[in-house]
Parts: sequence; structure tokens; C-alpha cells
Amino acid sequence: MANLVLVISPSGTGKSSSLRNLKKEETAVVLCSGKDLPFRHDLPTMVPKTYIDIFNAIDKSVKPIVVIDDVNYMMSFEEMNRVGEIGYGKFTQMAQNMFNVFKRILDKDSDQVFYVFGHSAEDEHGRIQLKTTGKMLSEKIVLEGLTNVVITNEIVDGEFRFRVQTDGSGIKSPLGMFDKPSIPNDLKLVDEAVRKFYGEVKKPTKSTKKESK
Repeated sequence: MANLVLVISPSGTGKSSSLRNLKKEETAVVLCSGKDLPFRHDLPTMVPKTYIDIFNAIDKSVKPIVVIDDVNYMMSFEEMNRVGEIGYGKFTQMAQNMFNVFKRILDKDSDQVFYVFGHSAEDEHGRIQLKTTGKMLSEKIVLEGLTNVVITNEIVDGEFRFRVQTDGSGIKSPLGMFDKPSIPNDLKLVDEAVRKFYGEVKKPTKSTKKESK
């Protein structure tokens, strides 16, 4: 199945700018907010009007790197479009739509890496999580639990960096994927680490044990 990496942090902390070193031949970008990337680029991008557009992008993309930027806006736009509806049914539908984005990625039979970018919130224990509409996704589903890699952006001495190692704050990655708690704010470096780790652990080994007669 495809690999899923969740990148969550407050707005303006360098998520989108981390794409600056990716190449168009290897990357596809979905801009959920409709806002272009904050640097000059030639990366192929698309702006989804509905969740169907995102599902199609997930299913049809063959690029090794797929970035879904500002995914929270899909829920925010849907909530605003349905503001006149009464009852909790709409929140259930909104939660299901967002859950299906994650499920679609995890169900895809490919070696692609999907990077889902979103704004962050904190749970009652102060741990970082993806900001969502309603409580179903944050309390019952817990989207962060669907992946082993959740990273965030931080500012250190005026420089944007990725915080990447498990530290109890909600940030997590498999043991050995990263050798430092933080790395430069460059998604290319993250992608190299992710591919190296999963390439090593998925490498088939030859059995030297002979069958007994």
C-alpha cells in the first residue's frame, strides 16, 4: 500500500515552502485552499472543487510524491457551504469524507508517498493533532493513528525546521527513520529518509535454511 506522512503545524510555519526542492517529474500537488505555493515553481498542481476531485487525484496519480496541501480547508469549505443545514448528520458526513481521503491513500496499491499537510490543534493533553471540524475525527477515529509518521514545523533561531522524532507531543516516526530530532525544513530530505527506511525494511531476504528430507 502507499505510505502516508502527516505534516501538521500552525499556518505560516513553513509547510508549503518545504516543497521548494521537489522536482516536477516526481511530484504532484493538490492545493485544497486554492492558494498557490509561496515560491516560484513549475510543479504540477490542481485545485479540487469537491472530495471526488481529491479521490481522483489519489487514484490516478503516478508520481512518486503526492502532496495534499491545506487539507483542513476541505472540511472548512464544506461546513460553510452547509451552514444552513440543521442537525448533526452533516458533521458525520464531513467526518466520513475526510476519513475517506486517508483511507483512499492507505488502500492504494503503490509505493508512492502521500504527504498530507494540515493546520494543527492540541488535544486535552496538549498533544498536537490535525485540526478538524467536529469531534468524530479527533476523538473517535483519530486520524494520526492511521500513520506511523506525523511531523511538524518549528522555528529555531529564526529558521524553519521539521521536528521528526517521536517525543510524546504527538510527533512520531519509526525508530531509525531519522537520526536527529529535527532536520531542515525541506520535504525532499523527509522523502529521502522515508524511502530509505521503508526500502530497507521491505527488502526481501533469502532463506538459507534447507528443507529437511
